[in-house]
Amino acid sequence: MSWQERRVETYVERFLTEKLHTEGQRLWTLYKNTRDELVSEVLPWIAKYGEGLTDHGVTHIADVIDNASLLLGFQNHHDDNTKAVHDFSPHEMLILLTGLLLHDVGNIYGRERHNQKIGEVWSKLISWKSWPDNEKQVIIDVGRAHSGKDKHGSKDTLKGLSVNNRYFMKYAVKLAPIASVIRFADELAEGAQRTSHFLIENNLIEKSSQLYHQYAQITNVSIDRAGGRVALTYHINIDNKSYPKDKSELTNHLCKLLKMVYARASKMNQERQFARHYADILVPYRETSISLTFLYEGMTIDLPIDPITLNDINLNDNSDLIEQINSSYKILDLAQLVVDGNYK
Repeated sequence: MSWQERRVETYVERFLTEKLHTEGQRLWTLYKNTRDELVSEVLPWIAKYGEGLTDHGVTHIADVIDNASLLLGFQNHHDDNTKAVHDFSPHEMLILLTGLLLHDVGNIYGRERHNQKIGEVWSKLISWKSWPDNEKQVIIDVGRAHSGKDKHGSKDTLKGLSVNNRYFMKYAVKLAPIASVIRFADELAEGAQRTSHFLIENNLIEKSSQLYHQYAQITNVSIDRAGGRVALTYHINIDNKSYPKDKSELTNHLCKLLKMVYARASKMNQERQFARHYADILVPYRETSISLTFLYEGMTIDLPIDPITLNDINLNDNSDLIEQINSSYKILDLAQLVVDGNYK
């Protein structure tokens, strides 16, 4: 599978060579060789060996890299990337890009503790030998922090990276902000690009994984730095071929899907708060907005539900928070309203 270079990669190559000259070009070559090897040898095969997962391959990695660049203020659709507001050094930007590239490679060995298997995968590739040992460990550490738990069993995988500066090519680097961007960018990488409408609607996905793919199918994520928010928009076509046709069964199915929507939206909001704590560059993201739209035969169902906003004032940390903020979002009532409505 081929790789289309992301605009932020073009920027980082230029940033490295302008600031570090020959050494910067050498470092970029290390990154490029690692990327090209992963794109051909590992990422396309994760789907085969991680059965049931939504996409964690080339498309996902490109999406996560794009998310990170948007979080930092890059405009992926513009030619001029110099307007980014990041304060990372050239070495830190290289660590960020390489951590984004490698963060999910452990899924080739299965989902469980995949974040702990980055080195295990990378060490079997030719590109591994080209990187100095200390620099490899720095990249592995920021990649590991995108999920799971730290060595003490805490879900705060960033705390350990925030204690002291580490060193990369003898330069001091701040790892917690880098890992924060990777972790948040990965959390935001949801959407239809991670699944297949064809597989979903022709029931070709194993039953235990169907709901996760249906969630990806309905999800749209927008990163709005200027507006200080991330916007989650869900479009639910209730006549989706993979949904039950019986009204009672459809109601139950929508309840399950909405429960996942609320849980994932709440988790995304927690990640937003978490990322802001460790990375000043992410402080502008003050809120998470959620919008639900239901459709039947391509037409929007008119429902009395307005978008809802989660921010740092909402102190609860579970999916019940959404129902507490706005009673029109109560799962069972909303599902029944949709299914029993006069939209036919």
